[in-house]
Amino acid sequence: ASEGIPAAPSGIISLEPAQSQSSGATPNDSDYPMYGMSMERFLDLNPDIPLPPHQELLRDGLLTVCEEQTKVIFVSHEWLSYSHIDPNGEQVRALQTLFRRLICGELEVYADLVYQADSHRCQREKPYLSSAECMELFPKMYIWLDWISLPQS
Repeated sequence: ASEGIPAAPSGIISLEPAQSQSSGATPNDSDYPMYGMSMERFLDLNPDIPLPPHQELLRDGLLTVCEEQTKVIFVSHEWLSYSHIDPNGEQVRALQTLFRRLICGELEVYADLVYQADSHRCQREKPYLSSAECMELFPKMYIWLDWISLPQS
């Protein structure tokens, strides 16, 4: 790792192309489409307003079905209450700050291994994304987060 830039915890963010999904599936079907939110829309969210669940975002046209070649960031997080993932916007605000810094080239992504899915198998890639690669890649990506990407009951 470069001096001053800590290694990213493995398993927190995964950078992979989306898997192709059927568009006629129901929320209870294993073939329910994979929805994501564009980086631009995610960065435009007001973290002071609790993040609406999947159904509301889908109804409002704020989610996109991720096609096979869509670059998706899978975000793992801790729920901060029993009824809402992030009632005070703490995690949304932290993710927005992180993504803005990556897009501006202030950070590089370091991990034990960075994998990119390729035809249902993983290939070892170089163990980091440079700041230039982050500046190129992250603005075009979509966010997958369970609260916004899957129906909530």
